[in-house]
Amino acid sequence: MEQPEIQIWLPLDKPAYIGPSPNKNDVKVEIRDDVLPFPQNLESTVQRVWEKAKKNKPKLTDNPVSFLTGIQPGDNEGEHIVYVNERGYREAFVFNRDPDFHDMTDFLKHYRLLHLSTHGHIVTKPDTEGRKTLIIPPVLLYGTKRNQANQVSGFSGFPNLDEDSTVVDGVRYLDMYQTILNRLCPELNLPEEAVQNVYCVGVVYVGRKGLRGTDLDFVVEVDDSSEDVQKRFRESHQFERELHGVKFDPLSLLTYSQDLSRRDGEMSPYAMGCATAWVNAFFGRDQAEYFAREIKNINGAEITFGNSTNYLK
Repeated sequence: MEQPEIQIWLPLDKPAYIGPSPNKNDVKVEIRDDVLPFPQNLESTVQRVWEKAKKNKPKLTDNPVSFLTGIQPGDNEGEHIVYVNERGYREAFVFNRDPDFHDMTDFLKHYRLLHLSTHGHIVTKPDTEGRKTLIIPPVLLYGTKRNQANQVSGFSGFPNLDEDSTVVDGVRYLDMYQTILNRLCPELNLPEEAVQNVYCVGVVYVGRKGLRGTDLDFVVEVDDSSEDVQKRFRESHQFERELHGVKFDPLSLLTYSQDLSRRDGEMSPYAMGCATAWVNAFFGRDQAEYFAREIKNINGAEITFGNSTNYLK
């Protein structure tokens, strides 16, 4: 039986505020050092594929990134802990980009090779002067990823564990707040002081070949209007110049998704997963399940809650 392509592995019943002290957040990411090494023949193959890729993309860097090894959900009042290992980015690149590795799901499970990246949906303050301000600003912003089949997407990316981790009381944590500042602000050309609040909304798995992996998902509230963010934003090898503004509510995003589909556009599976996660956290499970059903009607993407793979078993 074919598994749903997008799965919310850690749904949160409410947004989890993320501050600069990673050991005090309701969602914590612990970095463990129990990495299982590859056999020598596979290590040689990975290195060969990586070196070949670098000839075509000289800027590729084997930064230390995170790979998901476990999730410990908390109760309604408790903390949620996500466990990761540190490996080089080359493992994430090779096992996703090289077709010879796409069907090695048993190997992915054994060596825990689903990367854990970050994905943020930006929410700006109102554009109209005098408009009543909501607790959460009402305008979402998305970009068009030119390096990913022109899919509409959120922002952020792989944590660099040399920069984005810290040790507290002998435990090494991913500093999610710092990760957002380090990844998202340069991507948007956004000053760090513009970031007002960061909320974690869950962990999402995407099983599409070539993109397979997991994301920590966030809603990031910024103290700028969508017009101001657009003025700062710069075209890059990743993104087109124009951003897309959508009102921060499930029905508005569904309407946008319908319009996008009519124009033969596509939202990335990670963006659809993040959207479902924030609908769940901010608007409740009933609306999130309705949102997921309607997305399937619009573009065929199946989004479910729970883990129907055997990856973490």
